[in-house]
Amino acid sequence: KSSGEMKPSPRGLSMNEAQWSVFVENAAAVDAAVEDGGGKGGFVVELSGSARRVTVEQYKGTTTISLREFYQKDGKWLPGKKGINLTTAQWQTLYSNLGSLKQAFADASA
Repeated sequence: KSSGEMKPSPRGLSMNEAQWSVFVENAAAVDAAVEDGGGKGGFVVELSGSARRVTVEQYKGTTTISLREFYQKDGKWLPGKKGINLTTAQWQTLYSNLGSLKQAFADASA
């Protein structure tokens, strides 16, 4: 925007407190899966009773980390439009700043 104001896109993904807690609790396991390249068949964490998931898998020879909403079609879970894909470098930045993010979330919830 010309004003310099940043706004989320309609495809962004927000997390409620329960989903954030599950994400934080599983961040080390996600990081291990990233180091392993997603392992055989990929790695999935479901975010607290929703269709939102964190996945680590190989895509065209590159490890990708996806925080995404999924939907069910014909009995199969498929990735939806809402979410974000991260490179391993972007994941490492997010993971290394998790402490600051946890504090910011705690401050916002207070």
